[in-house]
Amino acid sequence: MIPGDPTPCTSLNHAEWPYCCQSHPFHPAIAVCARCGDLLCAACTRPDSDNNLMRCPQCATPRHLEHGAANATIPYNPKENLEPKTLRQLPGTLAHLALRPSRFFLHLDPQRYAHFALLFGFICAFTGALLALLLLPTAPEAQASLLELQRQYSIPPQALTLLIILALPFTTAAEILFYGLLLHLSIRILHPQHRGLLLSFKIVAYAMAARLLLLIPVAGTFVAMVAFVVLLSIGVRLAQGLSVMRAVIAISIPILFLSGLGIFALT
Repeated sequence: MIPGDPTPCTSLNHAEWPYCCQSHPFHPAIAVCARCGDLLCAACTRPDSDNNLMRCPQCATPRHLEHGAANATIPYNPKENLEPKTLRQLPGTLAHLALRPSRFFLHLDPQRYAHFALLFGFICAFTGALLALLLLPTAPEAQASLLELQRQYSIPPQALTLLIILALPFTTAAEILFYGLLLHLSIRILHPQHRGLLLSFKIVAYAMAARLLLLIPVAGTFVAMVAFVVLLSIGVRLAQGLSVMRAVIAISIPILFLSGLGIFALT
């Protein structure tokens, strides 16, 4: 591949490293910036003599080299990527997230497999919501809220349940979209050298695996919420390169915002 070649590298057959440079989409990437995670071609790599890592031109400046050690991103290794790449691999993703979440999020692909990630998150969130609906009789507070809605709008119980089930796909998709946008906005504020909006959506989608814990009677809601926060914090810290404190703040902002909206809607 020579400079000026009009053929995008995505259309070529790069079996071992099928990725394009972040700044030069016509050139294949040969490295990943150790700080921000951008894919780099040969013209964009800047060696870091201190630790034998590669950096992009922006992160190789003295200011970034001085302050970037705490939030440095480990280079992405496609051979370590555990994301689902076919529909058959979706169930196995649950095992990876349960047994090795740090390794899973550490090597998320910054450009590919987003459709499988979003499908995985949608299935988990939708299934969790259905489980919560089925287990409603075991949750007195939720059952009381449902009865209040029935009395307020004079809707028969069966009709209200049917309306909730029909609305679940749309509310599930909206939740992933809205939460992903809020999380990425928080990450942009706390860490300008983030790795992109797509990666934020993937982190939220994979964290939705925690919704399946709603199957646990009585304590399912609490356990699922804790697991969701843990997966989000691991994903934001390792995939987006934030420090532990900034990752906690980044995931707290959307949770507090959505919780405030929920409280406002119930009052």
